Amino acid sequence: MALEDSGKVLGIGHAGCGSHEAIGFVRARDALDAAIRGAGAGRKPLRDARFASFCLAGVDIQHDMVHVPKEMLEPILGGVAFLLKNDAFGCLRGGTRDPFGIMINCGSGQVAVGRNREGVEIRVGGYGWDFGDFGGGNVMTQSALAAVVRADDGRGAPTALLDLILQASGHATIPDFLEKAYRDGEYVRSLGIPRLVFRSSAAGDSVARSILKSVAEEMAVTANT
Repeated sequence: MALEDSGKVLGIGHAGCGSHEAIGFVRARDALDAAIRGAGAGRKPLRDARFASFCLAGVDIQHDMVHVPKEMLEPILGGVAFLLKNDAFGCLRGGTRDPFGIMINCGSGQVAVGRNREGVEIRVGGYGWDFGDFGGGNVMTQSALAAVVRADDGRGAPTALLDLILQASGHATIPDFLEKAYRDGEYVRSLGIPRLVFRSSAAGDSVARSILKSVAEEMAVTANT
């Protein structure tokens, strides 16, 4: 988005994924370049911009703060000054009328950020299950898969998720499903298992409800932090 000093929107550009974690530095840089050019098409050259702000997915640790500017932003911007933050901060500012508040992003993973009235910022999570994030679609998927396998072999409680996941996958049995799913994470993600958890929970399935309850409690803990 290109803006005047007054805040008037001059143009909006669209492009593909801008996360270097997902598609690498080169493709992410090309996507950002396309979006920037789209926002400023037919207007002043980019070098005339006074400032640029980027809130990008995948900007998580100090390594990213060093290499994203070097590999992606500086080649595009030249000498234009810029600010770089995680995409969660963009969501916070875009979703609140005031420049303070709390934002929880619960998508495939989870991350939360907050800013108080004095401008002090905090980020909680956004690093994955191995590093303490127990909410989001990935966790729901893992929990649902564990529940159906355990229900199938007798270790766990019966759950309607078993039939829903088999129907979504087109397999007749859990062993058949595992032949495809065991080493193919992309295939598992394509099934949209979190939606099945919500559907099963709405129908009264206690296992699905326990999964959603766990995620909701994690979001509450995160917000209160």
